[in-house]
Amino acid sequence: MSGEYVFDGPRPLVWETLLDPDVLAGVLPGCEKLELV
Repeated sequence: MSGEYVFDGPRPLVWETLLDPDVLAGVLPGCEKLELV
């Protein structure tokens, strides 16, 4: 995988969103469940 993407939002909010398991599970193709360990 390669490339880059610039998020249009405040850095703390973007980072918090990227670390949210529910958000990640919703955008990962084929992901049914994501658990924090």
